[in-house]
Amino acid sequence: MRIVLATVGALAFAAPAAADLSTGIAAYRQGDYAAAMQEVLPLAERGDAEAEYYAGAMYEAGLGIEQSYDKAVGWYRRAAEQGLVMAQHHLGVLFETGEGVGKDHARAIEWYLRAAEQGYGPAQSNLASLYMRGGWGLESNPLLAYVWYNLAEEQDFPGAKRERMFAERFLSREQISEAEKLAQDRKRAMR
Repeated sequence: MRIVLATVGALAFAAPAAADLSTGIAAYRQGDYAAAMQEVLPLAERGDAEAEYYAGAMYEAGLGIEQSYDKAVGWYRRAAEQGLVMAQHHLGVLFETGEGVGKDHARAIEWYLRAAEQGYGPAQSNLASLYMRGGWGLESNPLLAYVWYNLAEEQDFPGAKRERMFAERFLSREQISEAEKLAQDRKRAMR
């Protein structure tokens, strides 16, 4: 009997939390950031990864709350460490640009890679771009750029096909075959 009551009690608390998050996201999308933050922040403080992401986004841009890069990065990091790909990608962007954090290319690559390996198209495209141009301790590698653009293209990420075709111009037929195989291997590993 106690197990049943505990389960019912847990469900009673879970349903309002989900409703609050959806209400907060709806308010965010409608531009009512103060209401969104009111709904999202308590959930973020309880460890909800998606709420942490939205709290980070609002702190970063000063939407419904005073702008604070430090708090934004903290919320993004909490969500990213729970595996939320949007937060992982966004941390990569912040480390790439240096907004709110010092520029740290190794950490940008790390966060892009984490999100890319989970199939997140924007991170796959950013990682491919880094491999294409080189720098940040990475040598230019059109083959790996092709692999990541290929994967981003499969996610229907805008521009990925064009960029993959550009990378292809730097590869032999054998390298293209190798890149196709690597992309398929990565795709299987992501499932």
